[in-house]
Amino acid sequence: MEPAPEAPDPVPVREITLAPAPELDPELTAEDDALIDALCKGWQRQQAEALARAEAEVGPKAAPERARELLRAEAYREVPHPAPDPQVQAEIASRAGVQMEVWPAEAEAEPELEIG
Repeated sequence: MEPAPEAPDPVPVREITLAPAPELDPELTAEDDALIDALCKGWQRQQAEALARAEAEVGPKAAPERARELLRAEAYREVPHPAPDPQVQAEIASRAGVQMEVWPAEAEAEPELEIG
């Protein structure tokens, strides 16, 4: 008969200590609440307008998909820029003739320190 194999040394059990959950400190002010409410109302209005427009275009069955397309197109449209200010354009044009003085690369380098 063969001798019974030796039992392996017991593996020590390590205790795992979980980090405490972070304490959230939501300091929402009345201004924050008003801003959030205004944004939500604006988004809801935008969605309702897109859905109404989509129903008019393609009918009630295809309206939800068309409304999503309209909202995506609205989100990625180019933001109109105001016309350039003539006074600013004149200032830019007057400075366009100014030339910068260019120095040789050696003149721009910092002098090296000699350690003796």
